[in-house]
Amino acid sequence: MPVSTKFTPPPGSVTTDAIPDGDLFKADILAARRTPPEQRVMDGLRLFEMASKMSRAGLKSRHPSADDAEIERLFAAQLERQRRIEEYGIYTYRPMTAEEAGL
Repeated sequence: MPVSTKFTPPPGSVTTDAIPDGDLFKADILAARRTPPEQRVMDGLRLFEMASKMSRAGLKSRHPSADDAEIERLFAAQLERQRRIEEYGIYTYRPMTAEEAGL
């Protein structure tokens, strides 16, 4: 199936007209559409690995005395927090105050 060269944003999204170098952004989208699914999976895995390394490096810079096992524990906790945020839309439970509840 041929790939359209005209970029149309999905319904409800913002156009790329306000984005600096929006044409480059459109070119990236068109290139991504041509990428085979297997390559997308591999690209996603590589991006996750790179982000994981960067996160571990950030943890190491904030906790310079931590050993590798502690960095892995902190990294796992960071991933768990992110999973909860994405899954529930919250970080931790905190009851609303009467003022917040409008009482």
